[in-house]
Amino acid sequence: FLTRPSASQSLLPSTVFVLFYNVHGVLFESFEEMLAFVAGTGIVMLYVIADYSINSKHRNTLKLVRLILVAVFGPILIAMGVYVGKNFRWLEFRVVGAAENMQSMYKMYARFCALLKFDLQLAVSLVILVLRKGSTVNALEISILSIGLLFCFFWAMLGFYAVRKESNNLMYLFNVLSLLEIVYIIFKCVNIVEHWSEYKTDHVEKLAYTLYCVAALAIVVRGILLYVAETVRRDFGHGLQEHLG
Repeated sequence: FLTRPSASQSLLPSTVFVLFYNVHGVLFESFEEMLAFVAGTGIVMLYVIADYSINSKHRNTLKLVRLILVAVFGPILIAMGVYVGKNFRWLEFRVVGAAENMQSMYKMYARFCALLKFDLQLAVSLVILVLRKGSTVNALEISILSIGLLFCFFWAMLGFYAVRKESNNLMYLFNVLSLLEIVYIIFKCVNIVEHWSEYKTDHVEKLAYTLYCVAALAIVVRGILLYVAETVRRDFGHGLQEHLG
């Protein structure tokens, strides 16, 4: 058995993703990245609030200060992200020119890349939430989740490579592999229901509710991603690759 990650360790990956969205989105003037920044900030806010409400016995001054900072600055960051991001459209013109069809294809490509990163963030968040159940976690489950996390990174790299190379075969493989996470999420949610008494015993039922929220969001995002991926695939061979370099 292995000890579950602490709250600070659990929050770190999502914070890193949010910082990446912000820096990368501003530097490359990506509206889609700024939307991911907004959504990622919302995930961090949800996690901080849930962590404070769930672990009532382990509340301290640091967690209270963190909760106050998130409650005050979170909405401000979200509003600023939307305001700044909506003015980012000049890069499209520089990359693909004024042709309307090219701009449309580039926007869809940018959405695909942003959704892929956000999907990866949700996958990491789900793993952390599963690991935080109870005081210890089974070594076998740790191994399964670790392999699954590595698979998610491989899957994301496959998606990026497939769209840059405009490979239909790789995109078909990407779409098929995309279904595996959905299967695991459904399996895990059913498993939680079947072992609900354990969550009651460990007094972490609120954590299960948080996991359900993130799982539902992950399935929705994966569905949107698959739709966008198919749209991008249909644009293969229409000249976008030459503009991307």
